[in-house]
Amino acid sequence: MSTPATYEIDGFVFYCHYDGHPIGAAQRLCRMIEAHTRPADQWPHQRGIVADMRGGLAFAFIRANNDAEQPAGGTRARATGAFHYKLSWEVDDRLFITIEQRTDRQTWRILDHEEFAAWTLRQRADLIDRLSAAAGPGRELAVAPADRAAEIIPDIVYAHTKGRFGEPSVRYATRSTAQRLVELCGRRIADASQQSLKDPDRAAWVAALARDPTSTGWIPSRPQ
Repeated sequence: MSTPATYEIDGFVFYCHYDGHPIGAAQRLCRMIEAHTRPADQWPHQRGIVADMRGGLAFAFIRANNDAEQPAGGTRARATGAFHYKLSWEVDDRLFITIEQRTDRQTWRILDHEEFAAWTLRQRADLIDRLSAAAGPGRELAVAPADRAAEIIPDIVYAHTKGRFGEPSVRYATRSTAQRLVELCGRRIADASQQSLKDPDRAAWVAALARDPTSTGWIPSRPQ
């Protein structure tokens, strides 16, 4: 089945016809994070360590998912999605996700509401179980289910950084990107030509890598 879904991000609504179940949605949204937060090592003229990818998360979602389209009227009302995913900035300016599922009566019921990084980890755990079950007992695999799941749904971390104009900001990245940002920041600080780059940039991403996303922001709201 195609499992269509809608995604509400920064006031924009997008429709994708395939892979709209939670595991597929987690993969799409992780790709969005990868497209939004990228190291600036390929753009040496930029002053910071994060590439200036314009358009916020909504534009990043389009860049990462080329089948995304806007439903009629720019709302989910006329879309045929089985699921609706809404991202919002909430507690401590962190990213939360609300998941709704369409019922047989064409109404919506809330399945989850929790911090985004913790939710993606939960979807990856579900994917590991599914991959293990599909492999069957005693079957040797070229790639272990846990490793394969980590490729599909990577670790997501968040850092308390500063925006373009020095305002406090929270930025999300994959763990591998955060590690590259720490390395890049260290190289630029050591470079005499990059004295404008401050050590707090590196400290923010070091703290992001050390933080356990499952220990904060878990706000389940599933109906009993």
